[in-house]
Amino acid sequence: MSQPKLPPFAFLPRRELAGNERDTFIARRDRLFTACTPQEQHLLVAWARWYERNDPELLTRPNVFSRAQRIRSAEIFLPLLRLALKQEAEKPPGALVRGLATIGDLIDRWEARRSRFAQERFFRHVQAALREASPEAAMGAVHVLRTLPLHVGVGHPRGGPDSDFAKGLVALTAECARDRRSPAANRLAALLRCSQWSTEFSTPLHRPRDLGLLRWHLLLARIQEDPAGAGTAYDEMSDQNTTAYPLSDMDLFGEPMLSQELATALFVSRPEAAATLMQRSLFSSRSTVERAATEDDAARDIRRILDEAGETLAAWVLADGALSPNAALSALRALFRDGDPSKSYWPLLPRRTAELLRNLAPADRHLEVNGWMNVALYEPADSALGLEAVAWLGRRAQELLSKTDGLPFAGGSSLIEFLENTVERLDDSMLSGRNWRLPAPADHTIYRIVDAGLDELVARRSTDHPERSLRDRGSLIRNAPHESLIRKHHLLFRHEFAGKARAFPEDAGLALKRIAQYSEFSQIDDRIYRLDLCKETFKELLPSLEAISPKDAALAREGKDWDTREGPFEDFDD
Repeated sequence: MSQPKLPPFAFLPRRELAGNERDTFIARRDRLFTACTPQEQHLLVAWARWYERNDPELLTRPNVFSRAQRIRSAEIFLPLLRLALKQEAEKPPGALVRGLATIGDLIDRWEARRSRFAQERFFRHVQAALREASPEAAMGAVHVLRTLPLHVGVGHPRGGPDSDFAKGLVALTAECARDRRSPAANRLAALLRCSQWSTEFSTPLHRPRDLGLLRWHLLLARIQEDPAGAGTAYDEMSDQNTTAYPLSDMDLFGEPMLSQELATALFVSRPEAAATLMQRSLFSSRSTVERAATEDDAARDIRRILDEAGETLAAWVLADGALSPNAALSALRALFRDGDPSKSYWPLLPRRTAELLRNLAPADRHLEVNGWMNVALYEPADSALGLEAVAWLGRRAQELLSKTDGLPFAGGSSLIEFLENTVERLDDSMLSGRNWRLPAPADHTIYRIVDAGLDELVARRSTDHPERSLRDRGSLIRNAPHESLIRKHHLLFRHEFAGKARAFPEDAGLALKRIAQYSEFSQIDDRIYRLDLCKETFKELLPSLEAISPKDAALAREGKDWDTREGPFEDFDD
């Protein structure tokens, strides 16, 4: 087989290219071609020749018609610019220019029609070639076209990576991946090469999003062909030291059935990985069921997958020794959030959680708060186990609330992390982490313990550090994870502001700036109230601070950028 050679103008876009853009495209194309196997190179040479012979462009650009179109377009915008710059208006283009521009419009429409036909012929030509080539070679050659990227037609593709032509290439990649003429291991190796090319030759914005999911599909196919090598195959795909593009279970979102099949296939050899995948199946199916508007066949299938995932994961968790304590507690957390309280496994979960928590290794102690909170929330409050959980959490709360040093209310502090793992679960919010089928409890012992403890801690801090008491309250408002706590401390902040601002105007300015800098990045409706409260507090208190200290009021005003903020601000330690 002779060495394939790519024509010099192969796959060059049929539009005007700047010198640097042209050189960059050719360099990327030649490097990709060099990295291909001989079979992939033969496919690319054949497609390049077809591309060169089938040009839908009627006239090479630039031409007299395209120049006339530009002059006509400039006629619309340049007068406004000259008016703004107070320059003398130029004479508008004459009838000849307008006529040539109109002819150019007709040429554009005809070329667009020819482009659509050319794309259809191109895909037929490529599919015919793919039927004769091996699936892995076909996949690599198609991915080169995606990485360039290639566009058959005139001008820029509308939609870029989301254009119809680009979606057609994505479909061809998936077709190659599903082609069983070649072993799954070979197709998987080819897909990994494609992933490496995407990392090397594409910007993060233009990297294909479908390859991650295809890797999981091909991993399952490889396991089904060789069940004994399931663990080895998974390790090879997951090890960051052996692959530049390791597996990520985030790619499985929206694919609960695939996640469940992978988990089942991997459980014997890699039980912890299987538990993680089953949790992904549980979460994805629950999210789909929540969004389902109607109870059709598809919704019923997802509910079936949700039930199967919950029951299978529960069986793994409840079996002694099936999972490590860390993996089992992670799975229990997922079951408490996404499981079904009406199922037979549900009453067994709190007791299993307590058994694991009582025997935790020192390295896993960070899991205790979340675990005991699940026991306290889902075990009957008057049971011995429920009382044990509440007592443990109460002792931990008192331990954290008794400390007055440092910045206890700052984001990321031990106290705020404790609140996020406890009272946030009691909040009536979609992001609380509470079981989606159960309502938020109207009153809970843990909330009362935390509420009273926070009042005592704020009072002690105000006595020990009066020069920053308003900033402490402001930090608590920003980081408290429960609506009742947030509303309560907003009211207290407004009530005490004027008196403390007179004694410590700098503290008042910094605290009000902190309130003004709050940004709710979440688009969930039940979290938007937080930003509204901060706006109300800022607008109500700023006039009183201006009367006390204009300098500190100006400092507070620096934080007010509600309309331009793009994301959450970090808490600061002033």
